[in-house]
Amino acid sequence: MNRSEPMSGHSRLPAGLVILIAMALPPSLLATPPADPEGQAAEPGLQFVQAELKDSFASGDPERLAGTLPHRVKTYVSCRPIDVGDGYYGADQMRLFFRRMFRQRQTVRFVISEPALAPRADGRAVAIADWSYREGGGTPKESRIAFTLAREGPDWRVREIRDLR
Repeated sequence: MNRSEPMSGHSRLPAGLVILIAMALPPSLLATPPADPEGQAAEPGLQFVQAELKDSFASGDPERLAGTLPHRVKTYVSCRPIDVGDGYYGADQMRLFFRRMFRQRQTVRFVISEPALAPRADGRAVAIADWSYREGGGTPKESRIAFTLAREGPDWRVREIRDLR
């Protein structure tokens, strides 16, 4: 190429120069961007189940919440706001517990504060939520809940619900 010729839009930088430029950039420009602050997960299946959790608590919908549970195995529960003893419960039992829970408690705020972005080495993922609710018009109570998620076929399901406070 003659230096007097105008540069076309198709000119290419030598590969070595591209590598040198990339090495000079600060690591923050090359890093993967963090999850968005709304708590959306990176994996679509995890995004879906977390959105279902958020929407079911926001609307007080026990059926939608029960839809996040596994069909084949029982769910472990150790969570004061659900108001049952620690143990393993089937989907039908959980549906009844959720109905009672939402009848007695009105959600003020439910936020997935630590979203499940990807499965851990054991194949599970954990989403942590902050739930503020009222009982009978009283002052709001706070609960921090860990939802352990596991695959059931192609879908993610809630396998454990634990109160962290």
